[in-house]
Amino acid sequence: MSYPKTIITKTFRRIFFYFLVTIFFVSAPILIMYSIGYSIDLSSMSIIETGVISIDLQPKDATVYISGIKINKKLPLRLTNRMPGTYALRIEKLGYKTWEKNIDVKSKQTTYIKDINLLRDMLPVPIFEKNDPLDKLGTNKKITSIHPSANGNFLILVREQNDSKIIELLNLQTKDIYQIFRKPLNINYSVEWSPYDDFILIPADSIDNSNTKTITMLSADNPDIIKTYTLQKDNYANHFEWQKEAFSPTVFTREGENLLRITMDGYEKIYSIKNGDEWYVDALEKLWLNDGKDIYLTSANEDPSTSLRTSKNKIAISDLDENIEKIVDINEYRVIIKTEHNVIVVPKNTNKMETITASSMIYNPATKEWIVWSPWELWSIYENSNIALLNRTSDNITSVFPLDNVGVLIVVNKDGITSFNPGYYVSQTIFKGEVKTATVNQKNKTIYFLGKINDNENLFELGY
Repeated sequence: MSYPKTIITKTFRRIFFYFLVTIFFVSAPILIMYSIGYSIDLSSMSIIETGVISIDLQPKDATVYISGIKINKKLPLRLTNRMPGTYALRIEKLGYKTWEKNIDVKSKQTTYIKDINLLRDMLPVPIFEKNDPLDKLGTNKKITSIHPSANGNFLILVREQNDSKIIELLNLQTKDIYQIFRKPLNINYSVEWSPYDDFILIPADSIDNSNTKTITMLSADNPDIIKTYTLQKDNYANHFEWQKEAFSPTVFTREGENLLRITMDGYEKIYSIKNGDEWYVDALEKLWLNDGKDIYLTSANEDPSTSLRTSKNKIAISDLDENIEKIVDINEYRVIIKTEHNVIVVPKNTNKMETITASSMIYNPATKEWIVWSPWELWSIYENSNIALLNRTSDNITSVFPLDNVGVLIVVNKDGITSFNPGYYVSQTIFKGEVKTATVNQKNKTIYFLGKINDNENLFELGY
């Protein structure tokens, strides 16, 4: 048997074989290390452990760029073997606002980008145009103020016509409008929405200037039924408290020495209070009182003179050097107190007071936290009593509202509306222009605001 002649010698074959064996033993460990999360840093010629980037958001067909490089994969993404360091993340989709953030990747860790909804890039549209059907009611006059419900489904509109203030309820789902009442311009009133439900309370001075006040209450879902009660005015009736998880409008207030429960069926005395101390009725309708030294739980009868001042049922506030304006909330972890200029949180387990220099606040039922703000700072009070400074700004914040159910907020000032994501510390301009006040309807993904565009002062809606 004969073989064809070849120029490859036996020595060359032996050298080539050893070369392949060497390549195998060098590359195999590298491939194995790469597969389990190791890489070579060429700058330092050292072996380091890599990290992972995990991205999931809405809409799913958005395009992701990492440090300017387009990722040609569909969401959700899991990008493995990323060298530790800072990457510029950019997420785009036509018709939506671009989301950008520098993200840090660390060894042996996964950097998660999730719970993000890109905001639609839209223009505001006025709700009330000329020749609006509201003209038939004779009320299509200039809106002087709006008062949004906690979930943004409804607005109370205040209009002025001749010598009267007209209070109306606007259903933002159907655009139906209901007149609640008409009052003289010189009558003092306030609008108080329940932080938990679509219930409305409108306390107002009596028209005859007597020593009485009227209490108007209704459910926005059933505006045809309106109840009005007349109570005596006194120095103690300085606030109303909404009952949590109520099936119909239910508030607590004080008339003289009587603490009242007011419902759509009438009102009744539930406790006697013989001093001017602040009070709070918890979710179980137990009464808490403030005597200047403690906020304490009273006995379960109508005479709160017998207290239950155990360590569990009292919160020391003797170090507080301000007058309490209102006890805002009490749960199993903490007490929230409002003074004229501050919001104070007292954890029950320590009684160590923490002060937030701010006076405006709103409850976010989705995250069960209280959002507190001053013109320049934004805070969160969590259910477990922890406090977090979310942001500091040079803008003059006028109002704040939850934008979704994962904690994103809209921040309103006179120059516009901005979204702020506390989890990623990302802000985006939603509208730039004159804004008086605003609210969010999460169900419709729409922002409503009272403002001015090109000399057109109106109530606008802006989809997001």
